Amino acid sequence: MILKIAVPGIFSDPLDYLPNGNEGKYSIGQRIIVPLRNKHVCGILFDIQQNSDLKHKLKSIIRIVDEQPKLKKSYINLLKWLANYYHYPIYKVCEAALPNSFLLGEQLIKPYKTIYQKYEIDYLAVSYTHLRAHETGRNL
Repeated sequence: MILKIAVPGIFSDPLDYLPNGNEGKYSIGQRIIVPLRNKHVCGILFDIQQNSDLKHKLKSIIRIVDEQPKLKKSYINLLKWLANYYHYPIYKVCEAALPNSFLLGEQLIKPYKTIYQKYEIDYLAVSYTHLRAHETGRNL
């Protein structure tokens, strides 16, 4: 099994890596820590293949960051299409489309509830009320 992982750099295609024997199931869209030159970087699993076209020795991954994939396959396909259409490196497309903390391999935090969610207020009703008040010149 060969893992095609997009890593930081100007590579036009994801790089090939071998799975770590101790790891569990791999899914497209997972973030994975891999060796690149003399450091460890966070990459995104773009594809899983049975064999590689490369003849040289492949490196193994270090570890999986996410047990469940954080990116859907349809989003991965969109990123591939963008990189192909614009002839742009795959990871550079990821940098433009994804938050920096996601690309660095940090654990994702649940977003804070907005005041509308906290007090179960309808956001559209509040927005409409503010709009009507602005149009009539009244203060709320």
